[in-house]
Amino acid sequence: MKMKGKIILLTVLCFAVYLFASENYYVRQIIIADMQERDVLDTAYQETYIGGDILIISDGITKTFIDDHSYTFYNYADSTYFERQFRDLDEISAFSDSQLKNFRIENSGEKAKVGKWETEIYNADAIIMGMDMEMDMYVAKKTGYPTDLLLRMQDKMHSGSANITGMIEKIKSTGGIVVKEVARIGGTVVSEKQIVEIKAINRIDDQIKKRPENFTKIGQ
Repeated sequence: MKMKGKIILLTVLCFAVYLFASENYYVRQIIIADMQERDVLDTAYQETYIGGDILIISDGITKTFIDDHSYTFYNYADSTYFERQFRDLDEISAFSDSQLKNFRIENSGEKAKVGKWETEIYNADAIIMGMDMEMDMYVAKKTGYPTDLLLRMQDKMHSGSANITGMIEKIKSTGGIVVKEVARIGGTVVSEKQIVEIKAINRIDDQIKKRPENFTKIGQ
């Protein structure tokens, strides 16, 4: 994977860290990033289903399942999948944590309307993989949903990652949900994400929960 691709994956942490809530939720986001690692920004939609015992993330190119025990990532481009038990993710988590340093966030005092939400704009920056990244985070504090809805998975995924945990705690301290994020390196936008819908749902459809079939397992 190219450097830029890795940076974008790490940036996604700010938006897409989840935990299972007592209710079921559906979140739809628009993502503008170098999805194919061609140095071209693509636009895609990411759908996330948050259930009591499972989390499912799909962007049309990949599909990820996270339950109480494991993390499974399916790649439709080459029909492969990667699966790890949480107890075996320590090495990956340690590497990711080492790539994030000096995360800082502060309220800019500015406000903006994002979709149907009134937001406060927070300026954030960090050193990611040795590069200075700046992020504008648009925080909505009156969504009607738990303020840490998109940040609850950290205890499961990153409990031993001090830098990532510190970043997430600082984002949680804003008291709202980041409904839009724009990330830049050297003044150039490398990714942009925006939530376009959040809603509570009665249940996750069985078809959504169905795992892709006839995929080849990699990374064994």
